[in-house]
Amino acid sequence: MKVNLYFANENSTSEKDLYIQKEFHAPFIPLLVVKEFTKLQAESENQLALFTPEELEKIIDLICLTFRRQFTVDDFYLGMPNDKFSEFITEFYNKVFNIQSNSEENTGKK
Repeated sequence: MKVNLYFANENSTSEKDLYIQKEFHAPFIPLLVVKEFTKLQAESENQLALFTPEELEKIIDLICLTFRRQFTVDDFYLGMPNDKFSEFITEFYNKVFNIQSNSEENTGKK
């Protein structure tokens, strides 16, 4: 699994390079993440489609744990574009619960 986050470029010389994109990789989802996500689901009154602020915080912490703390919760909040979050969280959920997407089923990729 991978995630791309954006960080402020301290050496920026123009508006074009205000941010640097960094790619992070997690070779697998640790079972601890599955356990904690399952507990969060059981405690939630929602279907985790609409997160409370507390649920969102816990999920993002689990994302950071999955990526072995290569970035912080704040890094994730500041670096994840809003228009990419829904797609990413869906992919994350599917990986946690080993659910194949339609494209993975058609290509045989995981």
